[in-house]
Amino acid sequence: MNGIVLDTNVVSELFRPDHLRHPFVIEWFANLSDAPIVLNRITEAEIRTGAHGHRDNKQSILLIDYWNTLAERLPIYEFDALACLKASLFRGSRKLSGRPVSFADAAIAGIALANDCALATRNTKDFEGSNLILINPFDPIQRDPAKE
Repeated sequence: MNGIVLDTNVVSELFRPDHLRHPFVIEWFANLSDAPIVLNRITEAEIRTGAHGHRDNKQSILLIDYWNTLAERLPIYEFDALACLKASLFRGSRKLSGRPVSFADAAIAGIALANDCALATRNTKDFEGSNLILINPFDPIQRDPAKE
């Protein structure tokens, strides 16, 4: 495993006011081992879309500022040709199994797979069948892949 890709729902949790952040997520981040944490361009697009679609201009600016600050500190993985292939294989297999996933989820899975990374997400069911190591920082039982 070369790192941990953060799904949009994990990144969004970090942007919440301190008193509203899920305590398990905060604890998970505080206790991370040496595995690098990485962002991805799909999450960036989802965060920016949410910010630009926000009715409160101050909140919109705040969300963009939070993203920019986080992006200055963490690497961002691209949706490149290998990630595209991995995403399409995953999304196609999920469609054939009768459990379709969104393009964004498939693309995030593809990025994690292409870079040999685990994926931190609240929605682990959306990524079943991807062959990813899934980490749910919101759930104390699913937070540590080494315990599996």
